[in-house]
Amino acid sequence: MDVAGLAIGIVGLYTACRDCYDFFTTVNAAQAESSAHLRELEIQQSILKAWGFHWQIQNEDGSDPGYSDHARRKRSKLHQYLLSNRFKAEGVFKTLSALADTLCNREKLIKRYGFQLQ
Repeated sequence: MDVAGLAIGIVGLYTACRDCYDFFTTVNAAQAESSAHLRELEIQQSILKAWGFHWQIQNEDGSDPGYSDHARRKRSKLHQYLLSNRFKAEGVFKTLSALADTLCNREKLIKRYGFQLQ
């Protein structure tokens, strides 16, 4: 896959991961024993959002920067960084894919965090 395709895929995976973290950390009816797990999720969510802000995938207010056309995406900070080494792009893509897979998989969530949604 070319770097441009990976960069677009990374932005999509980032958004999916961010949205999953938002969903799980806004659960209001969490049991007391899961509070430590929710704190861990909130910390990981903050790290992911900081990463997205640094690479200009997300604005400070949490909104997407609105890369509406291909030319603007190609000028993004993330795209320029990934062009320097395709292995970086593949590594970021694989990492976000694994994260999205875990956040979207009920069994993996139960195993990793010890709770499930009802």
